[in-house]
Amino acid sequence: MNVLKPHLRTTVVTLLERGVSHREIERRTGVDRKTIRRYARSADSPTPATGSPYPIEANSPTPTTGSEDERGPSCSTLDHTCSEAASALVSPDRRVLQVSACEPHRAWIEGEVGRGRNAVSIYQELVDVHGFEHKYNSVKRFVAKLRAREPERYDILEFLPGEEAQVDFGTGALTEYRPGRFKRPCLFVMTLKYSGKSFRKTVWKADQETWARLHEEAFHAFGGCPQYWEERWASLRIHGRKKRQVLEMFHEEKPSLFPLPAERFRYFKQGRRTVDDAGLVQINGSNYAALPAAPHSEVTVRISEREIEILGADGQCLRRHLKSQRKGSFTMENGDRLFNPSRESARLLARAQRIGPHTTAFAQKLFAQLGRPGHRALYGLVSLVRTYPRATIEDACGRMLAAECFSYSGVKQILERTHTARSVEEAPLIQTGPEIRSIDEYQAFWDSYSPTLTQEDHHAHVHP
Repeated sequence: MNVLKPHLRTTVVTLLERGVSHREIERRTGVDRKTIRRYARSADSPTPATGSPYPIEANSPTPTTGSEDERGPSCSTLDHTCSEAASALVSPDRRVLQVSACEPHRAWIEGEVGRGRNAVSIYQELVDVHGFEHKYNSVKRFVAKLRAREPERYDILEFLPGEEAQVDFGTGALTEYRPGRFKRPCLFVMTLKYSGKSFRKTVWKADQETWARLHEEAFHAFGGCPQYWEERWASLRIHGRKKRQVLEMFHEEKPSLFPLPAERFRYFKQGRRTVDDAGLVQINGSNYAALPAAPHSEVTVRISEREIEILGADGQCLRRHLKSQRKGSFTMENGDRLFNPSRESARLLARAQRIGPHTTAFAQKLFAQLGRPGHRALYGLVSLVRTYPRATIEDACGRMLAAECFSYSGVKQILERTHTARSVEEAPLIQTGPEIRSIDEYQAFWDSYSPTLTQEDHHAHVHP
């Protein structure tokens, strides 16, 4: 006979005594029906050692004889206890139930779980104080079932109209924002807590300015701002608890919102710049007049969406310019040009003098017209010697002087056209080369594909 564990053996015996079919016992306990039949047949032949109609397996850890000693209760006492436990396992509808070893300590364990103790500490005290002799897993399963029956409790938060708005901000899935380029968009939601009215927007960056602009747009979308807001998970979109439409509640809440200012907030970036010797500061590739700030002094610049502000050391606004949309441009008035030569002006004019008299005169006219801001044009003029011969530069400057046109870009265009024309003129005509086929290849092509003309056809073609 297969060896069954004590609890399975007791369960099978009890179910047989109650008249449960072998098939049902197999389904409930997982014990093979052959083993169940052997236990059923042994009912008519009691075991001499125990007097029980059902045998005790030799491999069972339960003692078979003896009284209750240091090893535990006797077999008869154990069988009686197991029989009672097995009876408890059978519910009125004939289903087998499992009783936890912690059941006698249920009241005490429930109290400790209510105090927030974990299963480990409860098990330790059960062993030390209450003489618990079972394994920790029994306590662990019992405590888990107790906690599963205790649902989490949440407070219902109530808000007055216009009292609070809550913000949810996170990232979405990878999205193609340019052909072949993917990026995670940022998702912004602001929800008024009374009505549940929400403002939603998707942006592609999450810097401080974008964060502030999103709040401003949300306030303008609501038509006002709440008393305060805080960042947390947004509430559900539909008020299932209040059973009212969001739009209807928003109309009630809107009059309670604080009014917004007449003008929108101004957003700007602030930094430090050094004024060059021409009295200019460079911002994002464009140049802006900083006078009356002294050359080589440090100023504060504020870069807004449409304007550039230049502040002095005392924080007062020195200059305000419209923001340029083209890199390399100069934003300045005629009075902003410094015409007194500096040491850099003298060095640039000396370099122009080494090229030739026409270049020197052209550079002086250029400085007289542009002043120190024209240093950039002078740098370009004297650097042309790296690409073009001095004689060619002299000729181009002489032509510009004669036309009374003082533009560095004009000189450069003349040089580029002259260089291109000379390159074409100086290119010799050649009969052979890597890009030219030989005359024999052309003759073979003609012989292969041209039709053969007879003398008559040729005569008719020439003299129609």
